[in-house]
Amino acid sequence: MPLTPAHLLYLATAAGAGALGLGQQVGDFGVGKEFDALWLAPPAGSTLDTALRHAPGDSERLARIFVLGTPGDVAATWVGGRLVAGHAPASTTHTPRSSHVHARP
Repeated sequence: MPLTPAHLLYLATAAGAGALGLGQQVGDFGVGKEFDALWLAPPAGSTLDTALRHAPGDSERLARIFVLGTPGDVAATWVGGRLVAGHAPASTTHTPRSSHVHARP
């Protein structure tokens, strides 16, 4: 049975955190969990930008991020709720602190 992009994301986040005994601290958007995340903003006209604009739906967009994403597509990085690299998106007025997600177990 093939894995869907959503299932792969789950395995890399919530399932991974659970397997490491960290499910109470990280792994999803639960209130009080640590926030480690990447803000992706692929450059206009890049492979990922083009692929995302032409993806037929969210599942395909996620798959294309997994396959085509590069460090050059990362605009900002948060660790433990703190912005540690890049610039927060213009629409963000504060760094997330109370609701957190951990994208790497």
